[in-house]
Amino acid sequence: MVFLSFFVVFTILTFIWLLFNLAVFALPFFVGLTAATWAYHTGAGWVGAGLAGLLAGVLTFSLGQLLFFTLRPTWVRILILAAFVVPAAIAGFHATHGFLKHMIPSETWQSVFSVIGAIAAGAVALMRLTTMVVPVSSVWFAFRAWQAQSQLSRTDPVDSGLNVFARCMGWCASRHIGP
Repeated sequence: MVFLSFFVVFTILTFIWLLFNLAVFALPFFVGLTAATWAYHTGAGWVGAGLAGLLAGVLTFSLGQLLFFTLRPTWVRILILAAFVVPAAIAGFHATHGFLKHMIPSETWQSVFSVIGAIAAGAVALMRLTTMVVPVSSVWFAFRAWQAQSQLSRTDPVDSGLNVFARCMGWCASRHIGP
């Protein structure tokens, strides 16, 4: 009986850990699920639907990161964050409510703790989104450095392409950009 109690607590804590780690991916998951459902109902089959959903989810997450880390206006960044955090908070609410409806008989307290779970899931998603390191941004900055260096090399006909590349990589290394 004691082993079973520890197993139940371990299982619940594992699901809570998964909820907080995967909350960031709620929007890409919903987009991927919608794309997979649409592809399946248009005759793509299980494999085609799975690939369409996976592609849609990966593109959604990648596009969100690219836009967040390359666009400068604060209001645009807040909108992008809201697009990812709100589905995470909704998923946190429903996941917490799913756990608590079996443990707490009062519906009022179920709702109170579910809102707390939603706020926690949204906050974790917000923190994880704003602290992610994106390799795409390093590629973007490397491209911008190459672009600036290539404009300088147009004025110097002796400058070779290899020298421009070396200066670009030195510029990136001096700013700690890249791997």
